[in-house]
Amino acid sequence: MLLESVRVENFKCIDDSTEFSIRRLTALVGKNESGKTALLKALYRVNPILPVDGDFVETEYPRRRWAEYRKRRGQSPDRVVTATWRLEGPDAAAVAEAAGPGALPEPLVSVSRGYDNRLRWHIDVDERAVVAGLLGRAGLDAGERERVSGAASVAELVALLRGLEAPTPALAALLADVEGRFPDASPASTIAAALEPRLPRFLYFAEYHRLPGEVSIDDLMRRKAAGALTVVDTIFLALLELAHTTPEELAGIDQFEYLVAELESVSQRISRDVMEYWSQDRALEVDFRCDAARPHDPAPFDTGYILRMRIRNRRHRVTLGFDERSTGFIWFFSFLVWLSHLRRDHGADYVILLDEPGLGLHARAQMDMLRFIREQLLPAHQVIYTTHSPFMIDGDYLDGLRTVEDVSDGDSVVGTKVGDRALSTEPDTLFPIRAALAYDVARRVVTGPQTLLVDRASDVLYLKWFSRELQLQGRAHLSPAWSLVPIGGLDSIAPFVSLFAGQAQRIAVLTDGLMSHPRRLDGLWERGLLQFGRILRPAFYVDLEDAQVEDLLGRRLFRELVTGAYGLEESAVLDEGESAAARRVVAEVEAYFASMPPWAPRFDSFAPASYLFERTSTLRSTLPELGAALDRFEKLFRDLHSLAIQ
Repeated sequence: MLLESVRVENFKCIDDSTEFSIRRLTALVGKNESGKTALLKALYRVNPILPVDGDFVETEYPRRRWAEYRKRRGQSPDRVVTATWRLEGPDAAAVAEAAGPGALPEPLVSVSRGYDNRLRWHIDVDERAVVAGLLGRAGLDAGERERVSGAASVAELVALLRGLEAPTPALAALLADVEGRFPDASPASTIAAALEPRLPRFLYFAEYHRLPGEVSIDDLMRRKAAGALTVVDTIFLALLELAHTTPEELAGIDQFEYLVAELESVSQRISRDVMEYWSQDRALEVDFRCDAARPHDPAPFDTGYILRMRIRNRRHRVTLGFDERSTGFIWFFSFLVWLSHLRRDHGADYVILLDEPGLGLHARAQMDMLRFIREQLLPAHQVIYTTHSPFMIDGDYLDGLRTVEDVSDGDSVVGTKVGDRALSTEPDTLFPIRAALAYDVARRVVTGPQTLLVDRASDVLYLKWFSRELQLQGRAHLSPAWSLVPIGGLDSIAPFVSLFAGQAQRIAVLTDGLMSHPRRLDGLWERGLLQFGRILRPAFYVDLEDAQVEDLLGRRLFRELVTGAYGLEESAVLDEGESAAARRVVAEVEAYFASMPPWAPRFDSFAPASYLFERTSTLRSTLPELGAALDRFEKLFRDLHSLAIQ
């Protein structure tokens, strides 16, 4: 079964979450105290991996409505969680075996649990189809079929069959078959009984489920005997099971060397799995020590044997107690212990609920966590997790984002709501999603195989326009493999490339400011993020040392674009004297606009480029000196092409 949707009601801060859909990977995104954890805890109790965790208690009922609920809780306990499931092939086959093909009009069923702590099934059954299937299998002749033709439900069919005088053998056999399949004359109950063993369990894992740094074996055995094991105890027992031992065996000192060997084997295997997805420090491994208790240690560590777990750092050649290390590493190790145990004993039929899995992790480690979820969990499980970090939002699974917020309507408290098709409009709730999308867009743009960084957005328009014109003439033009990224000038190149670029990418720069600041890009060369020879300057294509892309157009062509874009007199914009060629056209136009009255428009370098794009069909035949400009851009594109194939 696949979890299709969830609705949570009457639980802690949640009056009614409203129904929200679930995907293969679902991220519940919201601020602290928005109700994300409450949603997971309610869902976990539908069918928890540890049955002792399955009960709701009345103290979890929303306090502001408790007085009203207290009066009726005995007669009408409220529902808390409803989960809708989509049946897969084997599930549908089990339904067909139990109630016949066509019993369900849709392959969907729901289960709910409330404060009565009973699992209830809600199944929409097409009883006419069930009855038709029963009659079809019974092999009745026309007369026999006529005697029961009025039955529209299983209960009606049973009533008719029981009321028959002198039923034929076929009709008697049909009654026995119906009563055997549906003892209470309810196909829904029979289908529920067939599906209940197939209902996936939920695994809930949170920060407080981390393995402890030391465990008193005697104290653990006392809790085990009393049936008072905690979730953390259960995870620790899972670790011992992976080492093929028990707390009782640990109490025998003659097992010490065998125990250490087994635990070291488990430690190395799980540490290896952790290291595959832990890029922060690959010099870590887990050590186990089993020692006699010291009488002066605090209880319960003052008697019996104590198992201590420590983290060894091979680089620094030191070990530290488990509780003294990064919480992220310990969380990862503990979760893998629990997951390994469950996969061995429970197979893969469960839904994983992770409460803030990236809590305490560096941004890069959070991205490692997402990779672990994608590669190790999603192939076999649905995963639902909570987060408020942009680095825990996967750009490939945006359809699984669900916003969570604690909503108020004026002075009235509405409670936690989950956004499904329409996300929240609350800025703080949306902030991590917006940050994740911004980072993902920037990363995707600049991490293409070939990226050209330019100074301004207008540069992109000019490069695109002249490339298209050259292509129409069958000449060398800009390859579509190049991604053009305006980054705002020379000062932005180094931080932008450092943030987003990788060693395998081909990055080139077209900038006009390098000669005035020759050392700005040294760090990129030293780290191999930008190679010598991959920086192009407009000055390479015109006789002007500090030229910009606009200078490649030529003075007369650029003047026509400026005058057209702003409706000016052409002769007043750019001088044509002998010294004119020694000045940048943009600087000269900016000076001209600065001399205009305050009410006149301000110059924007994007306006002439936009004007060129918008009026291509009329300007193409009238632009002065267009051929010379095309020659200059063609040479630029040839140089870019030579960079790409090196």
